[in-house]
Amino acid sequence: MGVIVTMLGADASRDQMHAEGDYVQRDRSDISLDKLSDNEWRVCDRRVPVHDASSVLGLIEKTAEGYEVLAIEGGPKRSVEGSLDDAVEVFAVPSTR
Repeated sequence: MGVIVTMLGADASRDQMHAEGDYVQRDRSDISLDKLSDNEWRVCDRRVPVHDASSVLGLIEKTAEGYEVLAIEGGPKRSVEGSLDDAVEVFAVPSTR
């Protein structure tokens, strides 16, 4: 099955995006951070309405080891990144075209 890049309007939920294709392009500009504390951020897809739970992509926490990332899309995945920018990039899905 081929890769399909789908760009939907801001009213589309992430579930709708996935229903349209196997692949969703997400640039860094599509990602927003909600500061929860001095060391914690919620990562959201700004194209999805804020009241839609599927807008939440994961969490970032600053720890002694670096920036711990918990990505929840497609099943939970953890990583530790060296900077906040690198942690945010974990949530970007580049275009294959």
